[in-house]
Order: sequence, then C-alpha cells, then structure tokens
Amino acid sequence: MPRERMGEGLGFFGITAPISTALAPVIALWLIHHYSFKELFIACFILSLGTLIRVLFLRYPKNENQASGLRPLSGLFVDRVGQKGFDICVVIGFVAVIAAIFILVYISTPLHLIIAGLLYGLCFGFFHSTMLILSVRSVPAEKKGTANASYWTALDMGIAVGSLYKFERKLIIVRLLV
Repeated sequence: MPRERMGEGLGFFGITAPISTALAPVIALWLIHHYSFKELFIACFILSLGTLIRVLFLRYPKNENQASGLRPLSGLFVDRVGQKGFDICVVIGFVAVIAAIFILVYISTPLHLIIAGLLYGLCFGFFHSTMLILSVRSVPAEKKGTANASYWTALDMGIAVGSLYKFERKLIIVRLLV
C-alpha cells in the first residue's frame, strides 16, 4: 500500500480482529447452548476449510485503484493529522480499554459484556492499529515484513502469557479454597 495511505490500510486490517474477537465467542456460546461442543468443532472445521479453499482461488490485481470510501477513524487520524493523530488514537484506545475493564468488574448482564467487548474492540482498533503503524513506519522498506511479524508475535505472546498467568492464579486460588 502507498506510504501515505498506510494508516488507512492497516486500520482496515486492524478492525477485522476486534470484530471477529467480539463475535466469535457469542456465536460459539450460541452453538454450545443450542447444540454441543461437537457441532461447534464441526462448524469451525467447515469454516476453516471453506476459508482455505477460498484463499487458494484469490488473485491479486497488479494495479489497485481503490475508491475513497469508509475509512477507519484511526487510519484517518494518522494519515491526515500526523503526529497528533497518533496521540489521539493512543488516548482513545487507553480510555476505551479502561472503560471496558471498569464495566467488566461490575458486570451484571449480557448487555454489559457486549458493551465491554465493543469498548475493547475500540481499543484494539485505535491503540493496536496505531502501534502497528508506528512499528512498520519506523523501519526501512525491506524490514517492514519483519516489523509486522514481530509486532503480532509480541502481541500474541503477551496475550498467551497473560492468559496462562490468569489461569495459574485461578488454579492457586481454587487450591487454597479446597
């Protein structure tokens, strides 16, 4: 993607993760509630297989002329406002995640869970997309793939280690109670 539209492109890329992260658990819980884990795994297998088949038939055009349509706000701020755009996106992301955590602490209904998920998605869309843009823009062209891979690897490792830590802590608490 052209350097001047990198924020837009990475914004579109970044918005797909929170949407799937918000919808996937709801769909999975619905499947488990109405069917069973077996049907959940069958649905996941079918979707994965369908995605794999679809990817095999993708053809990329040599020259893309994209119409200027809807642009994610984080990409718009970064591309149009510059350094202040980065600052705005980081602040919006932090405020959204703090609000999501506050709501989760006092959760009492499924609506609260959905609102917290949307706020976390807003955080992911603004904060993580902005950090990815900064990572990719700060390296030479031949290192952009490495920067992208390093960013996502670090994010995935952070989520995995954080999840293990939370899981282990819950196990310790359960052992103390028993």
